[in-house]
Amino acid sequence: MDPFELEPDANLYCLTTGRNVSDDIRDDLLQCVEKGTEWCSEFTSGCFSDPGRFVKPIRRSKVKNFASAAIKTTVKKYLKLIELQCTRDLFGRLLCIGTEHNLELDKVFAYPLTAVPLSLAHVDGSINKTDKAKLLHKIEDMIDSTNPDSTIDITIVDAMFLLHTLQNLPTTYGEIARLLMTKLCDFSKRVDRVFDTYATPSLKDTEHDRRSTDDSTYTLTGPGQKRPKDWQKALRSPTCKTALFRFLLDEWTQHADVDVLTEHNIYLGIEENCYCLRVDDNTIICEEVPALSECLHEEADTRMIFHLCSILSSQQTIAVRIADTDVFILLLYHVSHQQNCTSEVCMDVGLSTNNTRRYISISSLEYDLEQSVIDALPGLHAFSGSDYTSSFMNKGKIRALQLIMKEKSFADAFAALGNSAELSASSATELERFTCTLYGCPKLNTINDVRYALFQQKYAPKRNDTPLEKIQWINPSSMPPCQSVLRTSCVVRIMLLTCGKTPTCQSP
Repeated sequence: MDPFELEPDANLYCLTTGRNVSDDIRDDLLQCVEKGTEWCSEFTSGCFSDPGRFVKPIRRSKVKNFASAAIKTTVKKYLKLIELQCTRDLFGRLLCIGTEHNLELDKVFAYPLTAVPLSLAHVDGSINKTDKAKLLHKIEDMIDSTNPDSTIDITIVDAMFLLHTLQNLPTTYGEIARLLMTKLCDFSKRVDRVFDTYATPSLKDTEHDRRSTDDSTYTLTGPGQKRPKDWQKALRSPTCKTALFRFLLDEWTQHADVDVLTEHNIYLGIEENCYCLRVDDNTIICEEVPALSECLHEEADTRMIFHLCSILSSQQTIAVRIADTDVFILLLYHVSHQQNCTSEVCMDVGLSTNNTRRYISISSLEYDLEQSVIDALPGLHAFSGSDYTSSFMNKGKIRALQLIMKEKSFADAFAALGNSAELSASSATELERFTCTLYGCPKLNTINDVRYALFQQKYAPKRNDTPLEKIQWINPSSMPPCQSVLRTSCVVRIMLLTCGKTPTCQSP
């Protein structure tokens, strides 16, 4: 690339990677002559003032350069372990005080006793995570994974998923763009490639911070620019992905292979707009698609559903290329609720490199599962843990799925989540009873009673004269959150589900 064609700004960019460097590296590089002159003058004046200074060692001056940006540092997480032990000790001391002062412990357990509910979050405030894929595999086992009956007519693909599946990646961005175009045209005649949008502030900021390790600004100026050596690390940077998305649109519009693109329509959902690339009279045409533009979906997950709902009545075979439990749940829910659905919908998951590539028929699952269970899945998925919501410690998703399939009242309560922005009294009561059953106490109806019962079951002393026998090293994460925390958590999940159940262009 020609660096003199760039618009000047305050950043300093590395020509080999296209990324900017930190302020301290920029200052050292731009002021190296002035600093060197200053250090030389100090040495000269020191030699004149002290004759013995000339033979003394010169103090090493640390100057940062582009190589300094690649230095990795390791931070040991002993502090988090110590903090966790201190939090559990504090929990035990509170119970110790309650026992010594003859307080009724069932009343004590009605309140949160730690800074954060350790059944839902870690001591540093980050949410608990669970293996979401187990829910997908459990439901998939209910049917046989077979290839679609007919040829795939339309493919909807997550842009980042496709990038992560590429093997033997070329070294320049221009070659990557040509490889991606070939891959897209191999799927079907029409391909919808949907990109994430990185807006700030966002509900997804915490998840982005957890995944991202690089907050540098990237600039892509031409097809000859080389990609970073650590490609997977670069893809964790929102600025790098945004620059790559815009580059691909410009590169394909100007330099796409006409022979490869002929007879194909490539739809690109980038930020709030959607563009269609096609060949007309041996010329590449890029035009905006009004029906799919002005889309405020931040996540590619829900934007893929938005594209799908616009073509479900086309009587074609549609494949969604992604391996994500969130998209699987949304697909199953919206396909079952589409009144004029005449298309066969399947989910293309897995990788060919490790022989896990397969199709999951969403249309077959729609008939094999009870409608009440399908309606409950989005609420159950959010309640038991997703990218935005925390999971219950050591509970997972399989047991929760079994409960809603066994008892219809639980399924109805989860199906009602997200239909309105408020939590009704009946839904709150039923969800609390579900949580009691999830923790192995189906005969109890209030979560505070479950907390006390689990405490007694695990930490009750063998003799009445030693009530503090098992208080030491108590683990509060093994008990559910108190009632007030549980209901607040349910309200947060309702706010998120209200958006997921209405995949219109205006959904946030």
